[in-house]
Amino acid sequence: MNEVKHSQQDGLYVKVTIYDIGVNALIDTGSSITVLNPQKYYAISDSLRPPLQSGGGQLRMADGGLVTPLGIAEFRIEINGKSLTHQFIIADVEAPLVLGYDFLYRHNCQINMREGQLVIDGKCLPCQRESQMQSVFKITLSEDIIVPSNSEILVTGLIEGEIVGCEEAVVEPYKSHLAHNGILVAKAVVNPSYGCIPLRMVNLSRSSIKLYKHSCAAICEPVASTFHLEVTENDNLVGKVHTMETETNTIMAIRKTKARISTTDLHINDAVEEVESAAMWFAQHTDHWIADAQSKDDNLSFVMKWKQNGDAKPLWEHVSPYNSAVKTYWSQWDRIQLIDGKLYRKWIIVDTGEIRWQLILPNSQKNEILKMLHDDPCAGHLGVTRTIARVRSRFYWVGYKESVKQWCQKCEICQSRKGPKLRPRAAMKQYIVGAPLERVAMDVLGPFPKSNRGNKYILVIADYFTRWTEAFPMPEQNTETIANLFVEEFICRFGLPQQLHTDQGGQFQSKLFSELCSRMHIDKTKTTAFHPQSDGLVERFNRTIEDILSKYIIQNQRDWDDHLQLALLAYRSSVHESTGQTPNMMMMGREVQLPVDLIYGPPPKAEQETDDSPENEHIKHLLTRMWKIHDKARNHMMGASNRQKRYYDHKIQSRQYKIGDIVWLHTKTRKKGRSPKLQTNWEGPYYVIGVLSDLVYKIQNNPKAVPKIVHHDRLKPFYGGNRMVDRNL
Repeated sequence: MNEVKHSQQDGLYVKVTIYDIGVNALIDTGSSITVLNPQKYYAISDSLRPPLQSGGGQLRMADGGLVTPLGIAEFRIEINGKSLTHQFIIADVEAPLVLGYDFLYRHNCQINMREGQLVIDGKCLPCQRESQMQSVFKITLSEDIIVPSNSEILVTGLIEGEIVGCEEAVVEPYKSHLAHNGILVAKAVVNPSYGCIPLRMVNLSRSSIKLYKHSCAAICEPVASTFHLEVTENDNLVGKVHTMETETNTIMAIRKTKARISTTDLHINDAVEEVESAAMWFAQHTDHWIADAQSKDDNLSFVMKWKQNGDAKPLWEHVSPYNSAVKTYWSQWDRIQLIDGKLYRKWIIVDTGEIRWQLILPNSQKNEILKMLHDDPCAGHLGVTRTIARVRSRFYWVGYKESVKQWCQKCEICQSRKGPKLRPRAAMKQYIVGAPLERVAMDVLGPFPKSNRGNKYILVIADYFTRWTEAFPMPEQNTETIANLFVEEFICRFGLPQQLHTDQGGQFQSKLFSELCSRMHIDKTKTTAFHPQSDGLVERFNRTIEDILSKYIIQNQRDWDDHLQLALLAYRSSVHESTGQTPNMMMMGREVQLPVDLIYGPPPKAEQETDDSPENEHIKHLLTRMWKIHDKARNHMMGASNRQKRYYDHKIQSRQYKIGDIVWLHTKTRKKGRSPKLQTNWEGPYYVIGVLSDLVYKIQNNPKAVPKIVHHDRLKPFYGGNRMVDRNL
């Protein structure tokens, strides 16, 4: 029978690599054999793990207990770059690996206890004493977990690192984003030797929270021993026992008789257990603790000292060197009383005459109180006025109203739900064009009811200068269909535009469409997301064409595409407000004849427009006429643009952001399974990483996310503070 002994002193550990895992090995001259813990054996990958062979006999541990090994195997290990082979016994011991006397003798090892070194073949290897090794370990989640709202679950955690020779450890919450999101982790005493740590979590928030694998949830620290604390009133009683003198120096044990417990008592016991369980999450501050916090406060300590000494109201000469908070408390000297060792302020409710005593709160507890009276589920995230009323009915401190106002302003949940008092609205950006096809806008209108011809969408193409608009019905809104219509129906008839402006639809941002614009040397621009004002011309035409079609398809909505071209005829032959001319005149230099002209005849032509004019003179006159029309239209468009800008800028609420600013982003995206009325419309925090213009910004919420190009009107400042906002871009 082999014998394994472990020293109870501060042992030496050396870092050893067994195939593909690192192990802290205990150097134990008292052990006759080398033993590997089964957890480390099975942690080796299957392709490298050596097979077990029977043998080894039972092992006697230092406490006299017997352990049956799993088997014996030959291992290749590496110590500080030196490769060695040795036969290990696989058995359940406390240390991950015990380097026994057989290993030390075979490889000619020497131990320098004073210097803490292991010498192998004349080469000194540094070792670590157990007291110098890591004592606090992180516990990470073993898998992705969704914690339902207002519920408690048990999850499995994994220890990062190696707890050496420990069978009991205490688990404590880790100060991370979990607590901010409403996840609490209970304290517990666990056995880390099993490898997996059970964690007890509760979600106090109103929504389910997803926790990701490998995220840190708690910390673990070894403990020397555990015991049940029976007496908690006096710390001096801990560890003491009661003694009794007898004549025979022996005490007979008093046996307890078994008593039947009534059903009522069982219910009471169950209720007590629930209360004790809840106490794990919530702890009540004692009077002594509150008084101690007041005495340590920078401002209240002076007031408390004066009140405890029973002094009269201090003279102004004694108070004038202190800050404004102490002076404010001094001015309310008669209203401040010392009750049960704590400072209270007398408050008289004007409406009812009722007297209430407000606990004067030290600075160290302000955030905790504000969180409980505003952020907690029972607080409801109400506004500034109601939160002030809650604070005022219980507590007081100098400047509490401003503290409540700032806390509510910095509350991320409130910011994500409520918009700013004044809606962000930047000044209108003017874009003036001066020639036909200088800038063309494109958009997809629909879906409409499927027509008899199988069409559901309309491709709209509009020229910014002439206001000439083309509309083509199509069955689908894919990129290939749009590209074919654009080339065959527009470019082949009117030529290439210099610039094409679209929204951020997938069909316009595709590789095929981008390649088409690149090959034809068309400057492709796009609007900012969720901001249709960036393409106001085509958006306004969409509303007009919908209005015209709706008046002709009242009975049958399946033939809307039959009326589309007639609707375009009506639109092109009407005077546009911005140009003062019809799109026909702006594009073709003449008006088209309508049915009324065929019935009553066209108006007589001017003398210079007779048909017998020479051909060259006619062309010259037509060019001169179009030049005059375009020049007049430019002036008219400039006046209309300025008029629209004055009207739009009447209620601007703009704010200039710079790189590094933190902002909220307004989003109207509806999330599946969520009611729009209960959905938060602001996302954040985002960081401004680029200023493209005074209206357009590039933002990003984390270094790995895809940047977004957004308009000024979708942003508002992010007032953080209730939690830390970390950024590393």
